[in-house]
Amino acid sequence: MPLVTLETQAPTPAPAELAELLRQITASTAEHLSKPEHLIMVSYKHAEAMTLAQSSAPCCYLSVFGVGQFDPARMNALSQALCEHIERCLDVCSDRVFIVFNEVERTHWAVRGRTLA
Repeated sequence: MPLVTLETQAPTPAPAELAELLRQITASTAEHLSKPEHLIMVSYKHAEAMTLAQSSAPCCYLSVFGVGQFDPARMNALSQALCEHIERCLDVCSDRVFIVFNEVERTHWAVRGRTLA
């Protein structure tokens, strides 16, 4: 049940383009983490201000939360795919994208009012 959050101060794309970006992130996350798309949540947050390397040029921060272990090869492949989607849709180059992977214990993740443990 991965959760991907994307935060950026880049201009927000048109609604149809943003919806397509979220679909692409969902599909890539499902593919690279071997999870069904219906279990993946993606959120987009526009930040009023962000800096990276003391520059306010467009940048992005992504958090990927999931239950279980993140395999390094899968994380690298997913990182590349996410950066490609962000560059294509938001025009933010990959050297201005930070991605953090967060493993969550089954006892700390709940859905439908119950933990996964």
